[in-house]
Amino acid sequence: RTVLFTLPNEDMRKRLYQTRVEQLVKNTPAFNPMGQKPARSIEITQILDSYMLMLPVTEAAATSQPADVVFNDEVDLSDQPLLALFNSRMQGSDWRMSQRFSTPTYDGFGISADFDLSDQHHYMYRCPRCNHHQIPEFNRKFVTVPKLPDNLSEDYSQFDLEWIDDYKLDINTAYLHCEKCREPMNLKDSSLREWVAKYPNRTHHRGYR
Repeated sequence: RTVLFTLPNEDMRKRLYQTRVEQLVKNTPAFNPMGQKPARSIEITQILDSYMLMLPVTEAAATSQPADVVFNDEVDLSDQPLLALFNSRMQGSDWRMSQRFSTPTYDGFGISADFDLSDQHHYMYRCPRCNHHQIPEFNRKFVTVPKLPDNLSEDYSQFDLEWIDDYKLDINTAYLHCEKCREPMNLKDSSLREWVAKYPNRTHHRGYR
């Protein structure tokens, strides 16, 4: 099998290879079978009869290179039409696996546009009392600060430190709660956190944010 792993430019490719990939491959026994002399360079990593090609997003790198799997890293910093060219390299494969990763920059662009087309998984908290799934936010809907007057800001990013003294607040008594039933959240219980798809019927394209 042939895997293409792309990065936006040559500098990022070199940095990622030298700081993460090179030592990982060299020091992992499963990647180094006895008696083998695999091809190893910044561009080609051979494991048995398979190859990973780490490439910058350029037209030359994408041309005439068949692939079974394409990983596009830092999608939003990459040339978008060229990413499509890389993914067209899988037309002759029976795998055709594509995965893309990035920090989003603009809504409707790059990785954000990909996520919009997907089943849209979010990492959510499930209330054990009412089974409601939610993503806590820093506001009154999810956070209770005892003795804080109701007429003050709903958005706690506007919290004024003077309120602590003015209303004699004990911040240590503040707590997160379910937005539906107001049951206190137990964020230490990892069994109550899970990935939930907004559109579970979109089985052709999975996305995680």
